[in-house]
Amino acid sequence: MTNNELALPKNLRDVVQEYDQKIAAVADAVKAFEAAGDALKTAATIGGVWSDVRIDTGSVYDRTIRESLLKSAWKHVYPFILWRIFTDTNNRFCR
Repeated sequence: MTNNELALPKNLRDVVQEYDQKIAAVADAVKAFEAAGDALKTAATIGGVWSDVRIDTGSVYDRTIRESLLKSAWKHVYPFILWRIFTDTNNRFCR
């Protein structure tokens, strides 16, 4: 590789490995988010007695996290894949 070539911040194998690890952890991450919301609500009570104030801790969904991970992985590698296609000396677009 010369100094003029772009380098992937991570190689494709690393991206796939990180994706697989994070996909496997999605359910636990959602549970941790929900537990944190419950802990926050509990912290706003005295003796377990709720006030009339609604505490919105937000929401996350397994499907949304999975979709985000997939899109993030593609956004990470896609520019470099395009760059390689258009700069490949054997590519018909570069002749």
